Amino acid sequence: MTGIQPSKEAIAASRQRVVDALRALVGDMRVAKESDEEKIARGEGFDPNVYFTALDRLSLEPGYRLDYTYSANEVPCIYARRMGPARSSTWFETFSSPDEITPAEGMLAFDHGNYGYTRHIHVTDDEDGFFQFVVLLEMGGQFHLYWHALYHDETIVCTLEGLRAVLREPDDLGNRLPMSLADRARHIDLAPVTTMGPDSVLVQVAEFSKWGGLSRRSYKIQRRFPHRILDMSTEELVPFDCGILW
Repeated sequence: MTGIQPSKEAIAASRQRVVDALRALVGDMRVAKESDEEKIARGEGFDPNVYFTALDRLSLEPGYRLDYTYSANEVPCIYARRMGPARSSTWFETFSSPDEITPAEGMLAFDHGNYGYTRHIHVTDDEDGFFQFVVLLEMGGQFHLYWHALYHDETIVCTLEGLRAVLREPDDLGNRLPMSLADRARHIDLAPVTTMGPDSVLVQVAEFSKWGGLSRRSYKIQRRFPHRILDMSTEELVPFDCGILW
């Protein structure tokens, strides 16, 4: 006899807590401070391996750990390396051969600092596991950001209250965001959707950017390990013009 299945609303609230937990791990280290410059150059000040305390359906391939340097467009470049003292000092040393990456993975590398490290991550083969995988893809590189890297601030929102919480935060220039954006989104289903296929998994999430508004991002992911990003698309839901050219 099976127990009562959680409602769609309960699942969405649970997944919102996962996003909130990951953001809490970064805390005030999201934006780089001038005094952090030397530490950042050494890859110190934030340990991306702490993400696995919030993303409990993910695990690194045995013998590996996460590290980071900076990419060409100043986004933290996360990569997986074998255990030991050696680490990369330049972003291009971590980048996979173009023959080995999909177009979606190339975009994620440039915009979100995903330089192939997800190829070393095992995902629990269920809906929560692949949702957490997308949370890491989207938000894993959002620490020690400065200058143009601040444009890539996409935050997954699973509930209307989750969206309101993001809107209550000022943008990176200290400006207040209009709460009317939440009113415009109140009839939109923000709950993440995960569709498990025999060979691939489709994960659809709503995300908010302080630079562009609310959109829905869809990821097609290889179900078996290594979990390649096969395709990615974006649908605009509630546009927002922040009034700044970027």
